[in-house]
Amino acid sequence: MSMANTVNTAITGMQTIKSATDDMIALAPADQQPFLRAQQKADQEAKITKLITDLMDKLFKSGDAVLNNLK
Repeated sequence: MSMANTVNTAITGMQTIKSATDDMIALAPADQQPFLRAQQKADQEAKITKLITDLMDKLFKSGDAVLNNLK
């Protein structure tokens, strides 16, 4: 799977989860909704950070493998 496909799959998955989470938050009591939205935002940021970190690791390992093959 290419990196572009990996990113697209991850984004699609996050959008699906966000949609389902939005539906659940809408059903929560009004006084809890701001906290739940903040929690949702923090979770999304953590997932995006992990995705970027994983992609950077893949790029590093790929580059390292190319350099080792050239030696």
